[in-house]
Amino acid sequence: MRTREIKINLSMVGQGAKGITRYAQELITNCEYLPDYQRLPISYIFGKGNYLSWNKIDSRKCYYTKNIFSLDKGKVYGIARYFIPPCIVHRDQIIFNPFYQGCYYLNNQIITMYDLIALRHARQNILQYFAFKFILPRLLNNSLHIIAISHATKKSVQEIYGIEDNKITVIHCGANREIFHPDGCTRKSDSLLVVGAHLPHKNIHELLENHALWSSKYVLDIVAADSPYLMNLKELVERLKIQGRVNFSSGVDDLTLAAKYRRARALIFPSREEGFGIPPIEAMNCGTPVVASDIPVHREVCGDAAIYVSLGNRGSWERAFDILAQDDLLGDYIDRGLERSQQFTWFNSAVQLTELFKSIIKEQ
Repeated sequence: MRTREIKINLSMVGQGAKGITRYAQELITNCEYLPDYQRLPISYIFGKGNYLSWNKIDSRKCYYTKNIFSLDKGKVYGIARYFIPPCIVHRDQIIFNPFYQGCYYLNNQIITMYDLIALRHARQNILQYFAFKFILPRLLNNSLHIIAISHATKKSVQEIYGIEDNKITVIHCGANREIFHPDGCTRKSDSLLVVGAHLPHKNIHELLENHALWSSKYVLDIVAADSPYLMNLKELVERLKIQGRVNFSSGVDDLTLAAKYRRARALIFPSREEGFGIPPIEAMNCGTPVVASDIPVHREVCGDAAIYVSLGNRGSWERAFDILAQDDLLGDYIDRGLERSQQFTWFNSAVQLTELFKSIIKEQ
């Protein structure tokens, strides 16, 4: 019997290093270092103009798909991708999608689920809401297997789409330890850091509204891509008259971001929902304490290494900033974070993905 080939669909992977692109780049790059992975029958599908020139990928294993899969085609084409396969797919081939999109009618696919935020926040992206509401139920139930980036995401997928437990494998995200590390960490500055403030569920407005608890002592550095929500935050800063205590920056590369982590007194990560949340792990790797919202996925990822706040509870925020003011307690959280973050590496994730591929090929 012919061994089934795995085609890794990277047609939606862009040139940047954020979100889906980061997950795919880090995961596949680390997989390519594993001998077991190298022995698997694997090829790659790229969209027009988005070949990333990864040094570890043999160009002879790469295929280029139709123009519709170019990243600059817009949101409507994003819906079309659910109905048009990225290439001709034979019965003995498996398509691995390192994102939530896949071809609606194919059953030989592995789909990756990050979160279900689109279902709960329809106004953020109405077309994505439509896909999650009406397309994903069939796509996920027909798929060969599903990868969830956290147990929290897995639980949500099971509850909303009725997927059986053995069909979903959790493969956590990681952090690039070559970039995000504590070496060269200088004395902590009087600054707080926010990474990711482009959508309302990031909940940065609550932090700003509680500025009386921190603005006299700290400067807040917000790193985020431009978006309508970010514009709202800037307007809120003006209304609260704290322009001199809040800085905004975008287009920050990883090396600069790592330096910001190392200098910051703490990372503030008050999201109402997350699929995983990479910034807390990056911050912990850099020796920086994390103040995070008390939601299940943060408990799963950060364990006892974060300072938790109950959203909407001013007293909880006050306790968090009291801890940040005490150097001895802060040092304890730094040590816990450095230990906790070692569990989440892209290498570990690559090993898990390789083992999943091997088991699926064997079963087929």
